[in-house]
This record gives sequence, C-alpha cells and structure tokens, in this order.
Amino acid sequence: MKKSLFPLFVAFCCFLTVSKIYSFETLPEKYCISFGNSQAQVKIVEYFSLSCPKCITLIKRDFPYFLEKYVKSSQVFWVFHPDPADILTIQFLECLEKLSEKEKREFFKYVVEILPKTPSKKTVFEMQKVLAEWGRPIPHLHDLKFLEETETFQSAFSYIKQEDAPKEIPTISINEEIKEAFPTHTFVEKEIQKVLEEKNPYRKGRLL
Repeated sequence: MKKSLFPLFVAFCCFLTVSKIYSFETLPEKYCISFGNSQAQVKIVEYFSLSCPKCITLIKRDFPYFLEKYVKSSQVFWVFHPDPADILTIQFLECLEKLSEKEKREFFKYVVEILPKTPSKKTVFEMQKVLAEWGRPIPHLHDLKFLEETETFQSAFSYIKQEDAPKEIPTISINEEIKEAFPTHTFVEKEIQKVLEEKNPYRKGRLL
C-alpha cells in the first residue's frame, strides 16, 4: 500500500518557515567575537550591527544570562558575527582585526556598553582611544578613504552582496540553521534546550 508523501511535504515546509541551513560565506573568524568551548554541542551565531538598537539591547539584556548558564558550562559556543552594512560596524571590524581573542571580547563588551546612546563619531573616537592604549593605534579609522582601501572593507563588501546572507538583524543561527523567528530570550532558550535534549535524551526535563 502506497503511503502519501503529503504529510512529509507539509512537515518539511513547516521546518523551512522556522529555520534554514545557510549556504553563504560568513566573515573570517578574525572579525567575529567568540565565547566558550568551540566543541560545545550547541553553536549559536548571533548576527548584529552596532547601528541596530535592538541588537545592542538584546546583547546587554540577554547574553549575560546565557553566558552564565550555558556558555561557561561548555554547553553552548556563542559567536557574535557583525553585519557590516554600516560604516560604524566596518570600523569596528577594522579594530577587531588587530586584537587577540581575549582582547576582542573585552573590546566588544566596552563598545556595546557605550551604545546606543553614544553618537557614532564619539564611538569611533573611543575605539581609537582603546586601540592606542593597547599599542595598536589606528589614527585614520575615521577616514572613509582609508577605510575603503582596507582588507576589512573588501571582506565586508563581499559578505553583504551575498543574496542569502541574513538581511534582518538581530538574527541567530543554531548549529548552522538560520532561525527566522525574532531571537527573544524565551525563543533562544527553548531552541538551546531542544538541541541539548536531542543530543542527550536522558537529560530531558533536567535542563530547566
């Protein structure tokens, strides 16, 4: 007796409305900020922009919770991936390129803390100040002609011209699946728990 494929088709379509496997090229790792154990069972990539108030709000409000509960316990590896569609974020990337992994985390925390209230020009000045104090000054960071000639600018341009790269931010991916839903605290935690339960069935009901 032949079985109908319609239920499977419906289930597949429902899956696509929630998430999708991405095929675009992400930015090089030197432009991203990572937290935790790279061998963790759950890898979250959060796409953000420094010019996106909602992105900054989510980072400030929600990430400390996930850092303490899931990242520090090596359950989740969390990567912040800049969306370089604005000048301020590209300037931020140019700074990240000069820093170690630990320095990138400290720099990221500092820059996020002064946003979104600090104007872009003053934010760039603060970036330059930090880099100068750390012995890696970028005196022409504010100069757009300088910026356009950098490898950072070319990498940013190559990334944003990809049609399938995330256009709506903030956006997250979990284990290389882009999630279409807005990444609220509740949504993200449910997705993390779902993956952990799938990989560790005996722990179901013990994650809350």
